[in-house]
Amino acid sequence: MAPTIPERPSAPPAAPVDRVIRFRRRQCLMTWEWLAPTTTAVVGLAGIAGTVAAASLARRTQIETARMASVNELLQEKRVLYAKYLRAAEDFRDASVELRRLNEAKAAMMARLGDHLDLGDEPIPQELKVEISALAARAQEMQKDLHASEKNLRRLRAELSVIGGTALSIIAVTLETKLAAAALGTAEDHDELTNAMSNLTAAMHADVDPTNDRSEQFIKALAGLNK
Repeated sequence: MAPTIPERPSAPPAAPVDRVIRFRRRQCLMTWEWLAPTTTAVVGLAGIAGTVAAASLARRTQIETARMASVNELLQEKRVLYAKYLRAAEDFRDASVELRRLNEAKAAMMARLGDHLDLGDEPIPQELKVEISALAARAQEMQKDLHASEKNLRRLRAELSVIGGTALSIIAVTLETKLAAAALGTAEDHDELTNAMSNLTAAMHADVDPTNDRSEQFIKALAGLNK
């Protein structure tokens, strides 16, 4: 009879400590399995947040750029209008000076004509007739230029009051009053005209200076609105 091989005794059941070690090992493996997708998700969220922040910054930049562009366009529009008004004021003043010169020449010519008429029946010299005709034509032309300059000033001041404001319009009216007095020959002090022109020029420069934070107060002071 063949000898029988004794059966190998089965392994003893795992001790509680071994079971704990294997459980913790499985937990570690699960943790590392979740780590990669979790990290990817975090990076993805960070990328989305960065994109949103960049888009928001871009929108704010665009809005600020548009706002600055509007301000620059307004300043440029003011500069063009103010330059036109000052040129029109200069034209009016030049026409006034020329008209005064013509009036003085007219007075001198009338004196010559009076002296000649005192001579009796002597005919008026042809030279004097030519001078009188030339003076009359020039005076008529200058009168038209003066009216055109005055009309242009009023039109520009209407635009100036809208774009430049009330204070600037008041300073412009003061200048026009001095110009009219000079044209009519009723100005008592010609320095007042120069001062009025200087005040308006200074106010316009202040109004188009973006670095001047006190331009409004300065212009109101020139207009006499701070009293």
